[in-house]
Amino acid sequence: SGGCVQEEILFAVRPELTATVAVARQMRDDEAVVITGSERFSRHSGYALSLRFAGNFKDEVPFVEVEGRKVKKSCVVGIDAVFFDGRADVELVHQLQRKLLLRETRKASEGFLSREPECRKEIFPKG
Repeated sequence: SGGCVQEEILFAVRPELTATVAVARQMRDDEAVVITGSERFSRHSGYALSLRFAGNFKDEVPFVEVEGRKVKKSCVVGIDAVFFDGRADVELVHQLQRKLLLRETRKASEGFLSREPECRKEIFPKG
């Protein structure tokens, strides 16, 4: 879209996530990235080209111990998407191909059924 959309906004308000860009490789069709412990630092207003900083944010999410470190009890699941060039005449037919639908389902399953115990608790809360 040429502006700041979901992923860019998430990385802007949780700047610790930018480290994953340096260490994560391109995902395979059956992979997702699970990032635990990021903290939110800012508020925003707007979307895409109207995105603006709207002040500091006090992240009230509690800390938990993960691998001997205290980190925020947060979990972000990253799932990449297949690039489409925006041509409406072929885009929908292409996106609905069985192999691409299976790819997206497989990636979502990998991310949402994470092996990270804290993520599972957040995504599928008990009670």
